[in-house]
Amino acid sequence: MVHAGEPRKESGHVPVIRVRSCSSDLTVCGNTLKYVSDYKYLGCWVNEFLSNEKTVESLTAAAGRSFRRIVNIFKRMGDMGYKTFCTLYHSYVLLVANYAAGVWGSKNDPVPQVLQNHIEGFFLGVHRFAPLAA
Repeated sequence: MVHAGEPRKESGHVPVIRVRSCSSDLTVCGNTLKYVSDYKYLGCWVNEFLSNEKTVESLTAAAGRSFRRIVNIFKRMGDMGYKTFCTLYHSYVLLVANYAAGVWGSKNDPVPQVLQNHIEGFFLGVHRFAPLAA
């Protein structure tokens, strides 16, 4: 968990410390809990504004890592058929996508769609910079 005032590892960004809305401290097992701008719970980032942009980016990155695993398997095998690709896709990528469906389904977000287009293009064998109509 990132506490307010400590830099995040991935970006080096120091969260803005807002004015505390409560005058008392919450202590659990002798440890005083610090105020934070957002926290991660079960893979979802929660903040006071209930925005889900950070959650969508995080879960899309997880699905992208799963897809890159399929690409690495493809490179080792040299070739794979439709049934093999679908089995790997259902085993790796679809598990993450279904977990994140509640977040992705609440708002139209282009980030997951870009990943899905990339996966489709990979299977079809088109260049990664090919237009979507290809």
